[in-house]
Amino acid sequence: MDYRLKAALLFAVVISYSSVHCSNYETDEAYLGPHARSLRQVPASQNQECIVLNRPAANYSKLFEFGQTFARLIAGLENISSSASGDVIMFVGNTGAGKSSLVHLLAGHTDNFTAEDPSGTGNFQIVDGSEKHVSKTTIDSTTTYPEAITDAESAVVFFDTPGFRDTRSPTHEVIATYGLQTVAKTSRRIKFVLLVEHNSLTNNGPRDDFTNSLQSFFSLLRNPNKYKSTTQLVATKVENRYIIKKGHQLLVSDDSFIDGVVKFLRDVKSALANREKNNNNDNIQFLSEAQSFIGDLIDNRSRISLFRKPQEEGPVMNSATIRTSLAAIRQSLLDTDGYVDVEVNDFGYTLSDQAKLYIRELFDLMNNYVTDVCKSFTQSFEQFLVAKYKNYVAITDITTSLAGTKHYADVLIKSVNASQYPNKFADALWRFVDDVGADTCSNDTLREIKQLTDFLSNVENVTDTNLYLPGKWADALYDIERIVKSEQDYYVMLNNLFDKLNDHSALNDNFFDRTSLALMKYNQNSMLVDEQNYVVLMEHLALNQFAGLKMNEDRLNAINSIYLKAKYQQAKSGSSFSCRNNTLVIVGNFLRLQSLDKNKIASCKHATTVALLATNKIYIDTNMGVDVLGGRNLVIIAPEWQVMGKFVISVDGVSRGDAEKKAYNGVVGASGKPGQSAGKFIGIALRYFNSEQLTVTANGGNGQNGQDGGDGIAGKDGFDGDDSTRKSLDDSSNIYLVYNRLKKTSMVVADEGSSGGDAGMGGVGGAGGFKGTVEMHSLSTLSPDRSTHVTRNGSEGMQGANGTPGHGGLRGCNAIIKDVENLVLFIPVGSSSKHEFINCYRKNPDGQLVSNEAGQYRETPAAVPAPPPVCELYANMSPLFQQMNNIFSHKLFEEFQRVLNEKFHCNA
Repeated sequence: MDYRLKAALLFAVVISYSSVHCSNYETDEAYLGPHARSLRQVPASQNQECIVLNRPAANYSKLFEFGQTFARLIAGLENISSSASGDVIMFVGNTGAGKSSLVHLLAGHTDNFTAEDPSGTGNFQIVDGSEKHVSKTTIDSTTTYPEAITDAESAVVFFDTPGFRDTRSPTHEVIATYGLQTVAKTSRRIKFVLLVEHNSLTNNGPRDDFTNSLQSFFSLLRNPNKYKSTTQLVATKVENRYIIKKGHQLLVSDDSFIDGVVKFLRDVKSALANREKNNNNDNIQFLSEAQSFIGDLIDNRSRISLFRKPQEEGPVMNSATIRTSLAAIRQSLLDTDGYVDVEVNDFGYTLSDQAKLYIRELFDLMNNYVTDVCKSFTQSFEQFLVAKYKNYVAITDITTSLAGTKHYADVLIKSVNASQYPNKFADALWRFVDDVGADTCSNDTLREIKQLTDFLSNVENVTDTNLYLPGKWADALYDIERIVKSEQDYYVMLNNLFDKLNDHSALNDNFFDRTSLALMKYNQNSMLVDEQNYVVLMEHLALNQFAGLKMNEDRLNAINSIYLKAKYQQAKSGSSFSCRNNTLVIVGNFLRLQSLDKNKIASCKHATTVALLATNKIYIDTNMGVDVLGGRNLVIIAPEWQVMGKFVISVDGVSRGDAEKKAYNGVVGASGKPGQSAGKFIGIALRYFNSEQLTVTANGGNGQNGQDGGDGIAGKDGFDGDDSTRKSLDDSSNIYLVYNRLKKTSMVVADEGSSGGDAGMGGVGGAGGFKGTVEMHSLSTLSPDRSTHVTRNGSEGMQGANGTPGHGGLRGCNAIIKDVENLVLFIPVGSSSKHEFINCYRKNPDGQLVSNEAGQYRETPAAVPAPPPVCELYANMSPLFQQMNNIFSHKLFEEFQRVLNEKFHCNA
């Protein structure tokens, strides 16, 4: 046992009794704006990871007085354990017998001692200028604790004990008992010096004073006979008397005084023998032992010494009588052996009832002290726990830490319940503080508990009594579990609140309007959420399990920050977009696919790529087809995707459909336009939720059908001629006197009509658009993409229908008419007419189908320009990650950015 260390520790604690504290603070919490971190603000004075452990304010002066006195005792006892000889001379006697002054003077500590004569009568007294060792009265002992002083010359330890009849308090009785036990345990050999005022060793002195002193001395020993032959008697405060012989004034010699003492001892022995003989209910054992002890002194008068009073004022060592007495006593004590080998059980000091009650009171005080420390710790721990998470950046770290703290709190309470001593409590508390990653602002209080426990354990050894109540200490620590549970519930509530306020339903235009109206009906303060309407908010958001959570200004500030920030972000959701480099970029914290519409795309006329960039989550809450995207590339980048139902996202190319009309009559049909090639779809996420319900297509558009060829024009119908179209061809006659014949040939010209018009061939069908690509990047294996992807080339357009050739018109035929007239004597006697069609075909030919080789050309579909690189798009998100960072999203942001940068080498 390191007595010196123990003493130093407790001295430090006692000196700092009223100064062990941490500075007070005032709460100065400001409202957190919409862009502030969603975390409670703690005053700067609390912004430290240490737990204030103030000394209990109750009056524990009696406990500390005991500790202070015990510390000094231990400091002195250290001299015994460090003594080279291991020999101890114990000075015992009544209070006021002069033990302390004799011990210090024998050890050479003379500087502070002087001789004074206050009454001016020559009755000199030894005075200690330091007022530590010598009292001016004989009522109180100046030795408040057993004091061990090593003699520099002999290395023998002089052990000064409190007086037998010390009237101040039971403290000294208890401590003296421990001191004696320690001497027995740590020394090798002992001899006793019994100090008795010389006046009590005369028949004129106080009656029975010597006998009482002897009885007190014997009460220290289980076997007084063991030490009777070595114990020395020192008569103190011996007057310097003079006698006149032959005209000279001579100092009465030591031998003369010792003769008087021996005579007194014989008288006492005789009186004790008579008491033993009469047996008047006296302590027979004491009477017997006292007679034996006195008889041994009488037979060995060399063991009787005198300690005279000073004979002049001034430094005590100026007095010849003092110097002579000290020299004689030193010679008697040190020049002879007379030591007895000591055993632990040699001492049997019996505590008084008052001392036992005092010990009980010490244990009660210690129990109360530890309990008050527990209460102080619990109060400070709550402040610490709030301050601890001020600089945490992730909610998961907070909840994990709180789960660990709860476990450590359980261990602490179990350890305290199982501890039998306060020092074990202090160890458990120290271990708990270390486990939760903190420290106490001052360790003095816990060190003091450990030190006082050590001291009281020594008292326990004296009395075999343990009155500690660890259950009482643990009861004061159960609030730690409540505090931790409250913090756990609080942060779980904040996390749920954040999720609710940023859920898909909260992105509707009227969500916050309805919520704010509900809250304002109960709002009593300037903040939107206060203690009165906090319950309303929880019920409105279906978070009823947190409605009973205790609120304070600190927590309400955090709730309002989260609420107003979410409201602000919802108002801006999807409204931040830009158009550059043929790319429409929409950026937000939480986005819905519904936020993309034709109007936004129309505002970016030449955009070939649309990029939806959500720093937190995107909700896939609608179908997105070619009617909106028009075959553009679509890039969606977000840490989390939430597919809200069975939806299709399509970057299909636009199909051309049918030609508008037939070609003109007789014109070959035009070739169909090619289908639009599909765009590229790129999806990037750390986690995909419900993605199996999503289908992404990138199909080429169908080619346009070829144009139908133009029809041929129908031919014109002709008609046969009539007299109006008759033309003479040849006239001839035979002129005779009697018989003549006249011949006339003519042609009737017909309208032949016309042939049918030629028809055009149908146009070639347009080529199908090229299929696009679908890239889904899963940045984590925990929740990968499970969507369905469909990609195919567009279908070729159908050949246009050929035109219908025109039908040939009906054809008129030319006719030859041959007329013959017979004449007799120039008188017509008869005629004939013959009508014949010439090469008569009644139908003109139909039109032909005309082929146009130039019309066979087919246009090749154009590919959609590639979207910008991922890293270029990601650069639009980076500032928002910094702006929107909070304890709920930090881990998500951090992991997403790290993995994305690694995969796409954005920081290369």
